[in-house]
Amino acid sequence: MKALALSKVTHLIQVIPDPNPDTILKLQCKINKFIWEGGRSKKTVVGIAQAELPPDKGGLAVPNISNFWKALKASWINRLFTAPEETTWKQVALSKLAVAMKLPHLTSNKLLLEGTQAILRGTKSLSNPFWNATLSLLPVLEARFYERNKKLVGERTWWDTDAFKVGANTLAKKKVPPSIARRFPYIRDFINPNTGALYSDPDLAVTLSKDSLSTWNRVAASITSYLTSNSMTWYDIDAPCLGPQHEGLSRIVIEHSRSKDFYKLLQPVQKGRNANERDWENSCLGKYSTDKWNKIYRNYSKLKVNYRVKYQEWRIIWKRQELNHCKSKYDQSGNSNINCTLCLEKTETEAHLYIDCPVTQNFYSRASNWWKLFLGGHPPLQLKGPRLFGLENCPPDDLENIFFRACRYTIFKSRYKGPLISLDLFKQLVRDELSVKYRGNKYRLLLERKEEVSAICWHSLAMEGQLL
Repeated sequence: MKALALSKVTHLIQVIPDPNPDTILKLQCKINKFIWEGGRSKKTVVGIAQAELPPDKGGLAVPNISNFWKALKASWINRLFTAPEETTWKQVALSKLAVAMKLPHLTSNKLLLEGTQAILRGTKSLSNPFWNATLSLLPVLEARFYERNKKLVGERTWWDTDAFKVGANTLAKKKVPPSIARRFPYIRDFINPNTGALYSDPDLAVTLSKDSLSTWNRVAASITSYLTSNSMTWYDIDAPCLGPQHEGLSRIVIEHSRSKDFYKLLQPVQKGRNANERDWENSCLGKYSTDKWNKIYRNYSKLKVNYRVKYQEWRIIWKRQELNHCKSKYDQSGNSNINCTLCLEKTETEAHLYIDCPVTQNFYSRASNWWKLFLGGHPPLQLKGPRLFGLENCPPDDLENIFFRACRYTIFKSRYKGPLISLDLFKQLVRDELSVKYRGNKYRLLLERKEEVSAICWHSLAMEGQLL
């Protein structure tokens, strides 16, 4: 989808104004329909929000068109700030923005210290629709960045941003006494370095006038309200370190240079854990830690196998395979059979099919005996988790993970081929995965591992057709 469809218009979207929202919505609907109904899938497996999550969060990385195109434009923010000051196009852009914001002699360094709302107000006066659309993304980017990186809020300026308000109004820099703006430009500057806590009135009374002190207290109260709403205190703000430090928007600009960096930043912050984790824990697995689920997602994101196999692996993680118990929900006749297609006894669910079914248990035993004979390993068949997701503490191309993954796909594809599951498909899957693992000269790097030597020898013979 990304390579063949979106790439056709990507270069245009970077330099033209955004299409209207209805056009973007129609295109998004077509993409979603292609993904869920363009192949053999009959139903939408998960919601849009879950499908758009990156693979290391349990999603499919389905592109969000609106954020994808915004990210393409946002990459020009990095170019604007990092290009040499004598660059012609940069001088033209900054000169136009300086007039719009009423800031003479505007440079990229000065722009870094301006509030995002002040920049947004300035962009509305720009005649250039490209820079209007690009720079107007800064408020959203700033909000999403500090939502993900709360500990870095000390680098943030507090004026002209929606995060810090007095009443219903933002704290405008132009209305703040210069003595405060110069001495306390960043949130971390409100912390007394000697005590590590907020400055007290006696500390400031010597250097600030009575009116300035009153303004300072209003600003500090607004920042305190922001920290409290994010379950933080002033003690949670990282203290300044020695050497160069990020200021204002500099970290957002420097650490996000490519469009894919901005795309990740534009995606909404995930609230809570995925629903599949609770479903699995309620069915058969018991309590799995957050770290364990993260490792399962991480291994899936690094998986390099046939896409049919990878898709089924993802559906197992989400407990959404097209098994009999799932099909019966959509059968209006009420005559569907929910029993296992192999043992014909219990309801066919992922837990039954890969863990409890006596037919698959027999297959696991035969596959394990074959594995020990030719590859020399001892897969841990007594554990439930590996039968469903593999060994999360091992890389996805680990031999035991290859064993369990080949078993799962063989079981899934053999459901309607009789009560005895053949080892032929299992051997072919193992051969194909080892071909990826040992591609080129990669096998030379693994010859020192004893557990890999037998697999390398078997794969070499299997590729010659002697062991299949």
